[in-house]
Amino acid sequence: MHETVSTIKSPRVLHLVHWLNRGGIEMWLLSLLKHREKQSCEIDVCCKGPQVGELAEEFSQLGANLYHLPQGQTPWRFVTNLKELLVRRRYDVLHVHTGVHSSWAVRAANRARVPVVTTFHNTQFPRESVWTSRPFLGQIIKKYARYSLRFAVQHSDVATAVSQGVSDAVQQTAQIEDGPCQVVYLGVADAQPLNLNERVQKRKELDLSPKDKVLLHVGSLSEQKNHMGLLKIFRSIRNSVPNAKLLIAGMGPLQGKIQHRIKDLGLESDVRMLGLRKDVSGLMAMSDLLLFPSYREGLSLTLMDASAANLPIVASEIP
Repeated sequence: MHETVSTIKSPRVLHLVHWLNRGGIEMWLLSLLKHREKQSCEIDVCCKGPQVGELAEEFSQLGANLYHLPQGQTPWRFVTNLKELLVRRRYDVLHVHTGVHSSWAVRAANRARVPVVTTFHNTQFPRESVWTSRPFLGQIIKKYARYSLRFAVQHSDVATAVSQGVSDAVQQTAQIEDGPCQVVYLGVADAQPLNLNERVQKRKELDLSPKDKVLLHVGSLSEQKNHMGLLKIFRSIRNSVPNAKLLIAGMGPLQGKIQHRIKDLGLESDVRMLGLRKDVSGLMAMSDLLLFPSYREGLSLTLMDASAANLPIVASEIP
């Protein structure tokens, strides 16, 4: 008598993001790949932005198949291409992380008859800029945001938000009466602490003394993160703590403006702009405090990482 062994096929999940640069969504997804049970599901990634991004190699090394379907100015072509990819590769679920533009991906999944989960990560739809603040254009963009968010929520099999604040923002922008999204909090991996020798060595790499009081900020160099306020706060701290140093890790459109402000405040010797870093956990382990004066956040993975690293935090109060 032969015993029959049944095998259960692992579900295939395609995550859709803008690109794979170092941001909260992308680093969370990379961590998910690193720590998942490999037999639990297959995870692939599709990017809709102008490029795949600098993390592509790391994702590939972890076994993810990567696809690049630029949405650009031709969303209907993007819908067709994404639908064909979902059908051809026989995905079981599409997981969308593209914010206000999620409706196009949801439409593609509906046409492919593939279940779709849409997760919202931020509280501002759309982001304010010089263009969106102009009366006529701003109204058009806001109407697009309302339609797109409403369509994504109503036509997804599951719509989630990473915090109650994000869920409320989606509800307000989409003008949906009932709470549209289930709140599902994201998690982070346990931090790997540094011993005393490793902490000293890490500081030496950055030309810091063991006696320096090291303050850290991690995040994109964008208006949302309030770097002008960060520098003002640090100047006040340095007046009371002369050996204070500020490390700023991240890249973004405000880099030049922040550098000029550092010079204007006479902080060149005490503020280091580190750019994009692969060793953020190490930076947190050797720092004394995280400064995080953001104007708004969905659910900050930086704060969660700092908490996991037992790094004290001073942050703005965001409702």
